[in-house]
Amino acid sequence: MVQTIADNARGAQLIWCSTTPVRVREHQDQLDPDINGTIIQHNAMAATVMEEFKIPTDDLYSLMTNHLDLAGGRDPVHWSPEGARFEGIAVANFIKPYLETKTKQ
Repeated sequence: MVQTIADNARGAQLIWCSTTPVRVREHQDQLDPDINGTIIQHNAMAATVMEEFKIPTDDLYSLMTNHLDLAGGRDPVHWSPEGARFEGIAVANFIKPYLETKTKQ
């Protein structure tokens, strides 16, 4: 699938973002051990593929694991408005150098 996307990206720079952590619904300051085990495995598998294709990885899992204080209330998957803003700024900062390189070509 990655090869197909890369072949048809028409010069676009592909960037992969890891899946963010899932928290315990009743304890937003804690990671859900069952779901996060799967997320960690899937992120690791995807990271191996991205490394093979030399696709940069924005590690949102680690970023948000270190900011569980930005949890989104009782929703264990999504983030508060402040958390979404924080994550969005981090993504923008990650892709900015790739955009600047593209405009210099």
